[in-house]
Amino acid sequence: MKRNSKTRKGGSGNGGRGNSAQGMIIKGLEVVAETVGRFAAKTFPETTNAVDMLKADHAKVQQLFDDFEAEDNNHAKERLVRTALQELTIHTALEEEIIYPAIRALDDDEEHIEIMDEALEEHHAAKLLIAELARMTYRGERYNAKFKVLAESVRHHIKEEENEVLPKAEQSLDLEDLGRRMTMRKEELLKTESRSNGRALRSSVRKRQARPRRGSQTAKRSSQSAGSRR
Repeated sequence: MKRNSKTRKGGSGNGGRGNSAQGMIIKGLEVVAETVGRFAAKTFPETTNAVDMLKADHAKVQQLFDDFEAEDNNHAKERLVRTALQELTIHTALEEEIIYPAIRALDDDEEHIEIMDEALEEHHAAKLLIAELARMTYRGERYNAKFKVLAESVRHHIKEEENEVLPKAEQSLDLEDLGRRMTMRKEELLKTESRSNGRALRSSVRKRQARPRRGSQTAKRSSQSAGSRR
């Protein structure tokens, strides 16, 4: 009876491993939820003025660039990169889906259209670097250089946007309405990001479970070798 009770308590066998894996997943999802919560708290400003929201995002991203350049620890630098990529991805989506179409519709002047087209092309170039960095770690070739180029590109983009694009929005658009739309869309994007992180975590756990243990493989080979000698 004691042996059985120990077995149940210890969770040995497949049931124990299953419970352990489930616990890892739950713990991981809790970490993701906490991270997203902190991110959301920092991401949503008190204002619903669209231009103020965009400028707040600009300041936040530029601070991440500065922190990266001042940081010496590779792991810390990688965390800064991940945060910056998430910020830029959401910010870019908000501009392309909500802000840029509203500003483009203000004028059909050739110069105005060209400015908006250039802004979209700068987004396109940034997204290529973001996609490459998202697949890398700090050990990747030219990781630091790639992020520094992204930072330079985004800084240039921010300067032009705040000097040439956003003033037109301030003059002619309902910034409160745009800000409310941005807030709603940002919530949706954050939820999508959270689900994506959860799927990635579960996939990582499954891969670790499927990976054969080195010790058990060695014991199996030894047993087979001993059997063949008999």
